[in-house]
Amino acid sequence: MSIQAAIRTQLVDDATVAEYVTARVYPATAIPQSARPPWITYQRITGGPIQASDGPTSTQNIRLQINCDSTTYPLVVALANAVKAALDGWTRTYGDPNITGCTMTDEHDDYEAEATDSGQHIQRVTQEYSIWFS
Repeated sequence: MSIQAAIRTQLVDDATVAEYVTARVYPATAIPQSARPPWITYQRITGGPIQASDGPTSTQNIRLQINCDSTTYPLVVALANAVKAALDGWTRTYGDPNITGCTMTDEHDDYEAEATDSGQHIQRVTQEYSIWFS
């Protein structure tokens, strides 16, 4: 399983997150046109294998961006808090990948000026996580 698939599974399986988005958790480049907010998107920003003196190791560290989107600010803040509770400090020491650390490193609010098909504007909370895994 890829690190992105493991993150998606963690979010979809979390009861509090699922209350808001059910299974609407997508790669940032793959939001279905039929999707209606709220939803979560994710994308890897940077990262790769850790280099040792004799070459790359199996340990990796990536920065992952999570976007929580909704049509109201209170709802997007509640969703972002649920995502933080599900991911910040999370470890997964079984299976592949073995996640040894997931720490939120940044969070900020944003707003989509362009309205959706229904005329609503998207409120966004963006979070960044540092994830260590092998």
